[in-house]
Amino acid sequence: MNRTVSSVASIAFVTCLAGPTYSREYGQYDAEKVVSISQSASGQSSATVDFSRLDRILDDLSAHAGSYPPQFDSPDDARRAQTDVKVLGGQLDVLVQGPTPNVQILMRAAVLNSIAHNMDVPGTGERAMAEFTALMRMVPESANANYLFGKFLLNTGQAGAAVPVLEKAKILGAINTDYTLGLAYLLLGQKERALENLEQYAKRVPGDPNAAKLIDAARNGNVTLKKGPPPGAEH
Repeated sequence: MNRTVSSVASIAFVTCLAGPTYSREYGQYDAEKVVSISQSASGQSSATVDFSRLDRILDDLSAHAGSYPPQFDSPDDARRAQTDVKVLGGQLDVLVQGPTPNVQILMRAAVLNSIAHNMDVPGTGERAMAEFTALMRMVPESANANYLFGKFLLNTGQAGAAVPVLEKAKILGAINTDYTLGLAYLLLGQKERALENLEQYAKRVPGDPNAAKLIDAARNGNVTLKKGPPPGAEH
């Protein structure tokens, strides 16, 4: 079946997805409305993606499960998020099949699956890795793509592989890369490089209390970082 893709309201993709997470009540969304399928008189199917709605959901999911372990205010919030992740995964994974998927949809599918991996949804770690790999082949100089891929590698315990990807993202101008690089260098035991990046972030975002606490803890050797599961380790 031939399929074309259009958008309803395309907005700038949220670049803070790989930044520090925070806790708030997870919203209520109708995820099934993100993608709608129509069929022409000739029998050709087309998919319309509401990027505005999709990005709101991804932003909220990332705030709670963009890093490992996820943080939800209640079991009901976590269950609602799990439902949204599975609904969106079923929609987006179909749209990115084929040799030349839409880059914007592919990027969002990779982010979604990386979030789902943090939530222990089976098979999503491998899908995220495959989608990020395809994304890097298509747009190797994208600051956002490098940034998000580096965050995924870091969250899955691959700090060594994450650092060059994040360093490239930083050179390309991705927001919050210094914070994520600081975490990566901490995991690798490179305290000076970690503090260099974390202090850069703190100067740029002086109102973030978490950065000041992390810097203080790093200086005093009181940092404990929890690695996420590697791709394929969801249970």
